[in-house]
Amino acid sequence: VHLNGRPRDQLFRRLTSYVAQDDILFANVTVKEAVTFHTVLKTEIPSRVTGEMLRKATEMRLRAVGLEEVQDSRIGNEVVRGISGGQRRRVSLACGLATEAQIIFCDEPTSGLSSTDAETSVRFMRLLAKKFGITIIVAIHQPRIEVAKLFDHLLLLTANPGRVVYNGPYREAVQYWSNAGFAVPEFANPTDWFLDLVTPGVVDSQADHFVEYFEIQGKPDVDDIVRFELNNQRKSALDMLEVRRKHGLRWGDLPAVRNSVYGVRFRRQFRAVFY
Repeated sequence: VHLNGRPRDQLFRRLTSYVAQDDILFANVTVKEAVTFHTVLKTEIPSRVTGEMLRKATEMRLRAVGLEEVQDSRIGNEVVRGISGGQRRRVSLACGLATEAQIIFCDEPTSGLSSTDAETSVRFMRLLAKKFGITIIVAIHQPRIEVAKLFDHLLLLTANPGRVVYNGPYREAVQYWSNAGFAVPEFANPTDWFLDLVTPGVVDSQADHFVEYFEIQGKPDVDDIVRFELNNQRKSALDMLEVRRKHGLRWGDLPAVRNSVYGVRFRRQFRAVFY
């Protein structure tokens, strides 16, 4: 795994965030408290940033994921009454955003949600990606067409073992399948059609055909991009964290960037957790 043409190092964690399939949140805290906690726990706060400024920054992040109206509601769980499942998923997203991550990994973010909540969650992911200039990488199974259309890029794998059958812009996938000899039928959900054809063991599966077709038609272009990027080293993870620190210095003093997996000193983490 490389970042900016450089091998991934321990600071990769400081630039990325992981949103688990199951929302790991405290049931008895409010939405605003959960996001503020992640901000204080994982990022250094400039010396001139007041509590009021931090509150407004949190509200801005909540507004970006459509949670402004429930910011003072408890998270809740099976026992404690709280916000909906779709809203909880977006709280997890806001917590990832609060750590200033530039890449967010989401494990099945629509799992267990209604079709409406699933589409809403993915729409807000797309909004975050465009508005804040971050990359969101999503692992997902059998998305409805409205959800799939929101993706910029599609990496499709077949199973047993996992092999690539498509790697490119989502908007070009339908034409790719047509060029491979299996055009999407009229009125069919393209994502269902793609998966039916590349899933081993399914009736009319064409998994081997699409693996071979990708090896000839798709892989050479991907390999060219990889070779170019590996020879085009840009900022290291440490350099990127230094840039982030320079932006923060406008709001007061900040400690030097630490070459550690932890962005915040132990004493500050302890205070945040204990508080």
